[in-house]
Amino acid sequence: MLNKTILYVDDDPDDTELFCEVVKEHHSAYTVKSANNGFEAIKQLHRGKSNHSLPCLIVMDINMPIFNGKDAMLQIKRDNEFRTIPIVMFTTSPKQPDDSIFVEHGVDIIQKPASFDMLKIVVGELLTRCRENEVSF
Repeated sequence: MLNKTILYVDDDPDDTELFCEVVKEHHSAYTVKSANNGFEAIKQLHRGKSNHSLPCLIVMDINMPIFNGKDAMLQIKRDNEFRTIPIVMFTTSPKQPDDSIFVEHGVDIIQKPASFDMLKIVVGELLTRCRENEVSF
């Protein structure tokens, strides 16, 4: 059975609210859980592991305080139960200096859409990754 939960990790509450709004309005079968930084995301994943309710997708900002997206992604990919969850890095920067580390781990980097209409399109495309990653426990 497909788990239709997305973990959205971003320190900007406005970006989080917008992402959640798009998912709720246009893809109501999905639920979004959020975390403010990579550390909180890892804690949520461990709670999900113990409850057998891991997300089908992680969308994560790269630049965050406390524990950034790159470090969180590396920790997630080291865990056998988390490593198959697709991760997409969202960033305001058009190019990251160390893109190769993301490519090495099969993680896409997408520039945050500048408009609400573009965000709807991007979210629709992101949710296809949930369907491609059907995991059952």
